[in-house]
Amino acid sequence: MLWLMASLAMVILALPANADTGRRKLIISQDAYGPGGTNMQSILMLLQAPDVEVLGIVVGSGDGWRDENIQHTLRLLEIAGRSEVPVYAGTVFPLLNSAEKTRRWERMYGELSYKGAWSEPTDKKRHADPYVIPALPEGMATIKPAAESGVAFMIRKVHEFPGLAIWFSDPVPGPAWVHTPPPFRRIYPT
Repeated sequence: MLWLMASLAMVILALPANADTGRRKLIISQDAYGPGGTNMQSILMLLQAPDVEVLGIVVGSGDGWRDENIQHTLRLLEIAGRSEVPVYAGTVFPLLNSAEKTRRWERMYGELSYKGAWSEPTDKKRHADPYVIPALPEGMATIKPAAESGVAFMIRKVHEFPGLAIWFSDPVPGPAWVHTPPPFRRIYPT
């Protein structure tokens, strides 16, 4: 937990302050596996930072599947009283890997101990269908994610706010990073 707080503090301190408000503009890109774990705690810490303006949260698959993770994030925002922060859908599947490639790799080199969303569903919380949203322990969200894709949102915002930072805390930054012009690229690894 200490490493998480230290990395968040470095992100916040490294962001340029907005001249108009004195608040640093930030997009959170997080796999947001919930409820209540370190993924959600990091989102809450950034939402509560008085000198950070969170423009939106992009949620993709990682430890769990995207659609379920989006619902955890939306519910977290409702509970925290921050439902004005938009949530955008990131990628469901990695760009360079697949479940079949992972199985092939395991046949050649041995079993991986952890495969994120592709882990075998050994407990009731996990499932293999990327589009299933089970009943959430924290209750289902009443707010909806934004219609715009996470990639389009990130590209639009880095052009709108050149000093903006994107905090990537998900497995892969995704195609927005590839399409972002170098002057706007700033990454703070976790």
